[in-house]
Amino acid sequence: MAGDGENYNYKIAIMGEDILCAGFRLLGDKKTYHGGADAEATLKELIGDPEIGIIVVNQKIIKNIKNARTIDLINKTVRPLIIEVPGYNEEDMHQDTLRKIILKAIGMDIKV
Repeated sequence: MAGDGENYNYKIAIMGEDILCAGFRLLGDKKTYHGGADAEATLKELIGDPEIGIIVVNQKIIKNIKNARTIDLINKTVRPLIIEVPGYNEEDMHQDTLRKIILKAIGMDIKV
């Protein structure tokens, strides 16, 4: 529990195109990774890293993952929280992304 005196200082990892990574690097010291042939392995490694609290990942990377176990891992993980974002000049594949994130984070649906 957070009230037990434990300090939670999780890091943010960004996975995507150069422009996405550059934008987040401007915000501060973030771990950035580019998609590519080893994107799936990198994503699995980030999910297993206990220092990572949030992973911001380009939707194309998620879409290109074919391994059912990896997809299941992405969909079921609570921490780190995985946030899918559209790439530069791309249409959002998930119109209700924020609602999906809230549902995943707190376990209940909130209708606004």
